[in-house]
Amino acid sequence: MRHLSTWLLLLSSCVSLSIEKCPDYEMDTDGYNYVELHNDIRQGVAKRSFPYPQKDGVEIEYSKKGTKSLFRLTYSSVLEGIAMAVIDEEKCKLKNQEVQDAYNKPINFARQRVNNNQNKKQVAQAYQWAIEDWRDTATLPLTDAIYNDDGMKPFANMIYYKSLQVGCSHSPCVGSTDKVAIACVYSEFPKVGEPLYLENSTKTGCTKKWCKEIVSDADCLKYDSTKDDASQEDTAGLCCTAAEKIDETTTMKVTTTAAQTSTQADTTTSAAETTTPAAETTTPAAETTTPAAETTTPAAETTTPAAETTTPAQTSSTAQPTTTQGSSGCMTEDIRTQVITSFNEKRSSLAKGEVQNGPASAGKGKLSPAQNMYEMSYDTELENEAQTWVSTCPPSPGKSELSTRVGHGETTTIIGDKTTSCADSIKQALEAWWNEIEKKALNSAVKYTQVLEQSANAPTNFTQMAWAASYKVGCAVGNCEYGNLVVCRYYVRGNIYSEYIYRIGTTCGACSSKCTNGLCKAPS
Repeated sequence: MRHLSTWLLLLSSCVSLSIEKCPDYEMDTDGYNYVELHNDIRQGVAKRSFPYPQKDGVEIEYSKKGTKSLFRLTYSSVLEGIAMAVIDEEKCKLKNQEVQDAYNKPINFARQRVNNNQNKKQVAQAYQWAIEDWRDTATLPLTDAIYNDDGMKPFANMIYYKSLQVGCSHSPCVGSTDKVAIACVYSEFPKVGEPLYLENSTKTGCTKKWCKEIVSDADCLKYDSTKDDASQEDTAGLCCTAAEKIDETTTMKVTTTAAQTSTQADTTTSAAETTTPAAETTTPAAETTTPAAETTTPAAETTTPAAETTTPAQTSSTAQPTTTQGSSGCMTEDIRTQVITSFNEKRSSLAKGEVQNGPASAGKGKLSPAQNMYEMSYDTELENEAQTWVSTCPPSPGKSELSTRVGHGETTTIIGDKTTSCADSIKQALEAWWNEIEKKALNSAVKYTQVLEQSANAPTNFTQMAWAASYKVGCAVGNCEYGNLVVCRYYVRGNIYSEYIYRIGTTCGACSSKCTNGLCKAPS
């Protein structure tokens, strides 16, 4: 028994020596858990256990290679101060680029909607949504660790191996009780063309040897069941260090060559682990519209919906006008048939995996097939709603408030040439909305996020048209001073934050009954 006590004492001494290399895990001071949320993601990168949907019934791996040398992030009050300084609470966005450049640090930004932006629990939930949105900008599955796509910048900022610190801040948006602006600032910029981390074939995360390759006095955090320390769940498998920066004063090997060496040094790679998956390498975007109200109760599955955007369509002068200022009644059975045929042809093509994701020149390939895409039907009640709205000739771009159409989605556009016929106006609108996907790719999860919504050229009309759960549509045209306003209304509504546009998988794989041309029979 005495020998056992001696052995335990020696063991505890060793543990304490190890802990000295890893300072206390310092969390953000206000308890929003953003450090912990970041390290969850870094841990997933290190262990290849990134949470993602299934494809053809098989779990999509984050990457074929993890890393043995990714460090946990620690809280920085300095970076938190920068995050606070770059938020423009009056405009609910980042301050101008000149202000951002003055701090010379990578910044992630999100604007989230909550019920009460003064409620700490709801703000904490907003942090989680923001970080998940940034995570979902990853082009997955990664074929290697090279940062080669600027569209995944938010994700790259979060996982870059030379970043050791993070600081975040938020601000309730002035004049609003339900919007909050969030910024996170990181210690180092990832560089395009260089590794985001030094990859190894591992599912266990760090080893002390490889941690020391990056910082000579680093240690590797392993899960210890004898300790009552919740932070272990987020940091086990990550390296730790007292250093605040990775540079020549702390680093033994921090080069692209080190990444290559680390891969070669791991001789345990199996054939399965070296096989590159047939990736859907897609990149989401960022954001430009105002979301609608939601409930943020953690237990609820109600997520923040997004506002719909408009895209100007091409004009045509081949027909005489068929509507008068704000008039109704231009829709005919032939036009309604044209609408529903176009919708179902487009959705069928998407469900079969035939739609290009982003510009062809970007090499993103086709969007993955959908297993749950409903066939749509035309609904005259939705048409009447749309007609009531266009008859008011609302100010350009003609969007309505979500509160006036609860549960119904909307796409709008303006055809500048008022001589365009009703049929041609709708045809041009449908093509313009659908073709948005040719300019901006979706993320590999095909998830609707605030990052996607607020990006330049955000394809938010396409995402509503492609929303798998929508199965009714009705459209109308109003002849207004600024042109022909085309509006389509949808049931059920799409463009809801953190929900999937459709479920990736075998075409018709989730249909409960009949499937026609890749489309599931809709509810009656």
